[in-house]
Amino acid sequence: IQLNSVIIPDYKGDPKFSFAPAYMPPGGNWHEQERARWVERNGMEMRKSARHIISEVAKQYGVSVLDIVSARRQADIIIPRHYAMWRIRNETLLSHPSIGRIFHRDHTVSVYACRKIGALIAEGKFNAPA
Repeated sequence: IQLNSVIIPDYKGDPKFSFAPAYMPPGGNWHEQERARWVERNGMEMRKSARHIISEVAKQYGVSVLDIVSARRQADIIIPRHYAMWRIRNETLLSHPSIGRIFHRDHTVSVYACRKIGALIAEGKFNAPA
């Protein structure tokens, strides 16, 4: 039996945090169980992590995760990187400075990427690969 001490937010009332032991069954996936409890408790899906979004975008565009977060400036990498920045900004609670740090760039790059992809989507000129 493996016991882990995890922080579980108590959102019924004040947003205080308490420590609660979490039981991890042998061979079980604690993250999936916690996600299911979150959905049941809050009636909505958890937000995706930036790492998960970058992996999805890399898979969609057929590039590696390292290419997306690298310093490369080739055209075939810039669109996936900007799209990943836009998705992270819209699907997580991360700020532009935080997104810039993930991609080893200044926050203004994230601001530009979000405005650019947002404008292309609004004009109907951007279609992300499925």
